[in-house]
Amino acid sequence: MTFRRYQAGDRAIDAADFNARAEAIESLLGSGGGRGLAGPDGLLLDRRSRPGETLWVARLTADAATPGHYAWTAQAWDADAGTSGSGGWWVDAGEGDSTLGPAIEINGLDAVGVGQIVLLREFANADGRPSLFFTAPRTWVWVRLTAAALLGANRWLYGGTRQARTATGFADFSPAMTIAAVAGDAFLNAIEAFNDGSGVEGHGVDVTTSTGGGSYPDGFSVRPVSRGGPVVRATRERLGDGTRVWTLQAANADDGACT
Repeated sequence: MTFRRYQAGDRAIDAADFNARAEAIESLLGSGGGRGLAGPDGLLLDRRSRPGETLWVARLTADAATPGHYAWTAQAWDADAGTSGSGGWWVDAGEGDSTLGPAIEINGLDAVGVGQIVLLREFANADGRPSLFFTAPRTWVWVRLTAAALLGANRWLYGGTRQARTATGFADFSPAMTIAAVAGDAFLNAIEAFNDGSGVEGHGVDVTTSTGGGSYPDGFSVRPVSRGGPVVRATRERLGDGTRVWTLQAANADDGACT
């Protein structure tokens, strides 16, 4: 078993000492199937090699031109990083896609994961060249809906900005990501999928008006879920032809003035 590490901050340890400590930890924990190991002094043994496999802890930094491919930077654990009392966090450690090639989601999925920490596995291609794969840890993001464009009867295309969860609420995600309410880019609301402007719509309300023999108030209408700028979860996936699409799920409100 061969161990390597990347220096975090000013923490330094010579290779012989590091490998001696690593082997001691290895003997205590066993082979572990390729898990990362918490080393002494808060250092993480963040890359382990064994025949046919190398593991990397990496931070995804950008979408690459090819769907499902990402730029990335190797990570090391720093016990002094992160918020106070967190016990540490990952820090950038140098190597990445510029020298080792892109990180590839194993199913070609769009992970919507820029900024996320993932575990990369290195496998040899048929021609002997290595490629780095990971499984998307999450395919959804928080988004604040800010715009809507009519798509059909009680259906809309939605636009918005990606959000980050904070201790007390939400804030704009950095780097900024804005989706326009235009076909091909917009969010679709799954609850509106089969709305047609008549009878019971996706949010469970019968919109047959009193003048049409129903009990839905004249002067009321189904409203887009973007009213008020709510924060919702939105998922991103790829269709069979590779097209990337956004979907959210939020119940509409009904509003208006009785006539």
